[in-house]
Amino acid sequence: MKNVVMSELVMPLFRRAGTVLGTYLIAKGADAEMANQVVFGVAALGAFCVDLLWSHIDRKIRK
Repeated sequence: MKNVVMSELVMPLFRRAGTVLGTYLIAKGADAEMANQVVFGVAALGAFCVDLLWSHIDRKIRK
């Protein structure tokens, strides 16, 4: 059941997050400064995810 929920609900939502964010910014009438803030936020989130992934891999290797 967990795999079904992950593959059929959670993953498609994550794949559509960029589309939703882009649509929201266009509808809001985002200016260049707001777009830069979004880019920096996404970059920071990506760096955080890489850090978590690296930590996970490191723990797996040590076992």
